[in-house]
Amino acid sequence: MPGTPGNGAPRGQAVAATSMPANGSRSADVVIYVDPLTGKPTAAPRPAPSPDNETTERPSSEESDNNQRTPRLRVVPVTNASNGDSYAPGGNESSMRDRLAPPPVFTPPPRRLTAPRPAWVHGGRDWTIYVECRASEVVLYPSQQTFSLAQAISAPADNPLIKAIQQMIVRRQSSRRPGEPPYHPQVCLLVRPEHIRTFLTVYPALEALPVPKTRRNLDADDDVISIVTGAVP
Repeated sequence: MPGTPGNGAPRGQAVAATSMPANGSRSADVVIYVDPLTGKPTAAPRPAPSPDNETTERPSSEESDNNQRTPRLRVVPVTNASNGDSYAPGGNESSMRDRLAPPPVFTPPPRRLTAPRPAWVHGGRDWTIYVECRASEVVLYPSQQTFSLAQAISAPADNPLIKAIQQMIVRRQSSRRPGEPPYHPQVCLLVRPEHIRTFLTVYPALEALPVPKTRRNLDADDDVISIVTGAVP
């Protein structure tokens, strides 16, 4: 527009108009995007283009003047958007917490204690016959019948201990139902440290029995009845 006298411009020249920011002295904000995993600045997320608005508006001269002022910094963490691979600042704090949360700890269930196994389980084929060695005699279980050392080491044809064990085996095998497999008996000698001599004396006489024979050492506080009944494995 042509200048008028008194406004400080020569006649015939245009006056440059100075645009002021709409918000006065308020400056624009500068957003710095930070990766929540590394804590380092990252590039600004690029929003997906809208199909309805393919062109972007150019900033006005007023906005350009505002951007040239001293900006204020604002740090915004970058998180995954819920609608795709694009990023969106803020607004999805729960997703970030899920990514940074530690993995769950699996606690195994407590183990159940099994009941003590008896010397003979119904339906099983293994069967243990216990003989306890004492100072001057031996005891046959579960009948608790006692035999002196002289009887236990006598000849097999007249040995009452051998005959008693054979009768136990015959009765147990005869109790089987038709079609069931036979039992597998074995003789286990229970020996305390002070009765080792009795074990060494009786064991050769028991070689006449055609069954396996084992030895189990007893401590001073071991209960023979608990071992025979299966309360102590």
